[in-house]
Amino acid sequence: MKTGRTETTVMVAGIVALGAVLRCYQLGARPLEEDELYTLRDALDLGARAAAAGGPGIRGRPLYYLLQHLLLPLHDPTAAFLRLLPVVFALLGLWVTWNLGRRVFGPVAGGVAALLAAVAPWLLYESQFARYWTLIYLLAALATLLLLEATAADRRRSYALALLTLVAGVATHPTFLFPLTGVVLGLALVGPDGALGWRWPTRTAWSTLWVPFLATIALGWIALQATGGRAALQNKESRGMSATLTLVPAIVQWLDPVIVVTALLGALLLLLAPRASGDRRWAALALGGGSSTMLLLFAASLRTAVYADYATAMLPLVFVTAGGAVQRLSESLTRGGRAFALGATAVLVAAVLPGMASHLSDGTRFDYRPAYTYVRSAGGRGGGLLVGSPAIVARHYAPDLSYRELPSSVDTLSNWLAGVDNLWVIAPYHRNGLVADAPGLEGWLFAHCRQVLRSERPRFDYRVYRVDLYRCAGPGAAAS
Repeated sequence: MKTGRTETTVMVAGIVALGAVLRCYQLGARPLEEDELYTLRDALDLGARAAAAGGPGIRGRPLYYLLQHLLLPLHDPTAAFLRLLPVVFALLGLWVTWNLGRRVFGPVAGGVAALLAAVAPWLLYESQFARYWTLIYLLAALATLLLLEATAADRRRSYALALLTLVAGVATHPTFLFPLTGVVLGLALVGPDGALGWRWPTRTAWSTLWVPFLATIALGWIALQATGGRAALQNKESRGMSATLTLVPAIVQWLDPVIVVTALLGALLLLLAPRASGDRRWAALALGGGSSTMLLLFAASLRTAVYADYATAMLPLVFVTAGGAVQRLSESLTRGGRAFALGATAVLVAAVLPGMASHLSDGTRFDYRPAYTYVRSAGGRGGGLLVGSPAIVARHYAPDLSYRELPSSVDTLSNWLAGVDNLWVIAPYHRNGLVADAPGLEGWLFAHCRQVLRSERPRFDYRVYRVDLYRCAGPGAAAS
């Protein structure tokens, strides 16, 4: 199935325009999350305060913070301005995704892959999140594209461009390496002709790409060890095996099961393609990159807390594989190939529409601002104590209120309640219930408090982002 040049240009421009509209919608109206405010703090002082407090700082992932540090003097740090870089990186990522799909399979695959990336709730959220994840996506897609081109041409210039991209990716976040490991293994195991067999990199590849890259990794590791920055590669303590085992369903649900199944079946289908097509090599890259991502996520979880975001660098492989499956199946039909491609694309897009609409509704985040406003209107500055919500969020949006972080024991809450007229407790809820580290908190709230506010935007998927506000009357308060 062929597409004309004008048709292709219009398609790509339309996809990027759609991605821009979805990402700019309510961009500045969404509340800044805890990690976004940490980004602002660390970009301003380049991680000095975080490192002094024993946190990871930015030494293990400096690039994004350096870019934000250069931009911050140009404008007030509003929510929209802080999220400008993620939006730009996301739109560039759509264009690179299209180029990657087009190079491997053709324009239809590139269009399907870019469209899925444009509407995927996962990437929509990361595009409106002042963190480095859309840069990781962009660099992961670009690295895969450049590695394919470099190994095909075996030219120094191609390897040098790939080297710069790989170094930038690792400098953005270590999880960039997770799918890269499997991609490189796939390149070595399956040749451009689809033949299976181990192939060492050429002399040009060793001298221009792999030796400099491995040397950079080694020097960076030595520098972290020498400066006491080993903690820079850790987030928090491991959350335990039970939390780690929920990663796979979390990743599948966030991507959408239909897209995951399409990509997996597509990769298996491509493995059966004729050797000369080159599809086998892509299938090896995709399956290798996905497998190495999951294996390294589990390995990392033994030392530090890991989250579904850590699989972001794998997403270009998923989208391009799904697009490739659509193109190859449409090409296999003697009649109706275009109709099949359009129908299959419509099914894939429809699968993510509930999540996309949900994100457009609530931004896929907790909004504590209505609770702060209610406490203010009820005289929270006059002796009341506010508990709950991340401390850095409370300091940003409610610096005038008396605030304490939620303790790990309800006994501490009882002691605080005995010393104030009013205790206000913010309780965020996910679909699995109250998000809190204090055992028995729900029962304590039921016994001592009454709910005075519930803030929640409509959603059309399985996720819940609800914030309840409770008022707990102390011994000096009149019953109300």
